[in-house]
Amino acid sequence: MPESFIAFLGVLRWISLIIAVVLSGLCASVESSRADLYFESTVEVWCRPANPVSYRILRWKAPGTCSKDCFVWRLTCSNGKTQDGQSGIHPTTTKWQMALFNGAPWSFLLYLLPFVVYFGLAAIGAQLLEPLLALDGLVLTYATAAAWFFYAAVTGNPWGTTVWFEQAVFLNPYVYFSVVVLAVLLNLPAAWRGLDIIFFDHPPEIPPAPAAWPGDPVHAAAMRAVLMPSLHEFIDPGEVASHYRRETERVRALKKKFDADAALAQAVIRRNRARAVAPPE
Repeated sequence: MPESFIAFLGVLRWISLIIAVVLSGLCASVESSRADLYFESTVEVWCRPANPVSYRILRWKAPGTCSKDCFVWRLTCSNGKTQDGQSGIHPTTTKWQMALFNGAPWSFLLYLLPFVVYFGLAAIGAQLLEPLLALDGLVLTYATAAAWFFYAAVTGNPWGTTVWFEQAVFLNPYVYFSVVVLAVLLNLPAAWRGLDIIFFDHPPEIPPAPAAWPGDPVHAAAMRAVLMPSLHEFIDPGEVASHYRRETERVRALKKKFDADAALAQAVIRRNRARAVAPPE
């Protein structure tokens, strides 16, 4: 891998660790992430000693035309008692919903950050990048739309023409978490490869030599130069490679002859010495 890309992976490794620590701290410390109703303590006081049973919206006005009484709603308790309440937000708003509403737009960025980090890891380790980007783009659009409808439901029209669609497709926890879990599973192999690329060192890969096919126009000139004799071979045959190969073979043959003559001479010397040392008969 290029040194610049390895340095980029090192920086990305530290950024991923910092983001993971920040997200874990947020998940552990943000009290507003609980799904308790924002008015839960209020309606319990209204119905005490009984328990809240149901509510009904009596009137709604657009947020631009009201200050504190956009919603007028009637609470019914388990003992039959009813209590009318007024509020600027929907009575079924949760604490997490109010945290998202009050903290926008930063709350939207924190909400989308895990999606972006996870999909980014998957993009680094993806083998089929284009289909994965298309899938993750759709999931990210769905998650953003769900967050927006969740945010708008705080002061939205409870009788709007698209409320049923928002509740069924985007604000239904079974549908929402099914989409998110399916996206996580589909991206899991690519995200795992992305983690492996970022957090583990790999030896540099040696690219294989390209095959020199005779019919390939890229290698046609090189193949012709290797296989066809050049003009220089006809002008000065002593400078071509075949001349040096023949000379090498001739030298090797002479060496073998000299070795054989040397061996014969050594044999004659040993025989003469043996005769000189042997006693006469």
